[in-house]
This record gives sequence, C-alpha cells and structure tokens, in this order.
Amino acid sequence: MPRHDTDYLTMSGQSRLMIATRYASSNGVIHAMGMPRKPAVEVTPDGRVYYVDHRNSRYRVYDVAYGPPHARPHQRRAFRPPDDRGGYRYFVSESGERRCYRFAPNDGREVSPERLGAQLQAAEYPATSRFDGSKHYSP
Repeated sequence: MPRHDTDYLTMSGQSRLMIATRYASSNGVIHAMGMPRKPAVEVTPDGRVYYVDHRNSRYRVYDVAYGPPHARPHQRRAFRPPDDRGGYRYFVSESGERRCYRFAPNDGREVSPERLGAQLQAAEYPATSRFDGSKHYSP
C-alpha cells in the first residue's frame, strides 16, 4: 500500500488497479478481481430486513397484507418478514423503486439469499393508483 498520495500516482496502472480492488473488497463493495458480490440478507438491530443482490443493489423487504382481516378495507399493512399474515412480499430499493411478489399457497416464507433472489426475479411492479372500474365499463 502506498504511504502517500504521490506514491500512488507514480505507480503503474496495474499496481493501482490491484490496490483499488483490494480496498473495495475490504470495504465489502466487491470481492477480488472485480466480480460482483454474493447476494446477502442483512437484518438491522431494530429488525429491518434488507436484501443485497449480486449487483450490490439494496432492497428493504416487507411482507404485506391487503384488506381484512389484517388491514382495513382497501388498505395494506406491512409486517417484518417472515410473516405468514402477508400475501405479498415487497422489495423497495434505495431509489424508491417498488417490486411486489405474490405468494403462491405453498411458497416458503423463509428469508434466505436464494429465496429472496428468486422472489425478486419473479416480482412485478405494483399498481401505483387504485383501479377505477368506471373508466373500463362499457354498457
């Protein structure tokens, strides 16, 4: 590792690349040789669940129930995963993009990198407004 900034600037391009790669991998951004990191699940001390994919994108994970018996009609309620009350799993990126996975009757609810990765891959974009049937009704 260079002792001063001037030492870093006088090094060859290959040496600078190796140092930059070592620095990034030690900070958990990428691992050796510039490869993407392995998907991971992070749980904060207050119980929030995050999924970090192979591109290093971080998603907050919620289990969500719509309507009765767990929420008011036409409303949703979020739970910390894994929760059997939720019929959907939401993934919210740091930029605010939302993805929604609908659980099948026999789907596992565990929180593992493999399971969350498959659910995110199959997730769709949820509606952003309530459906208005009168606009689609034709007598």
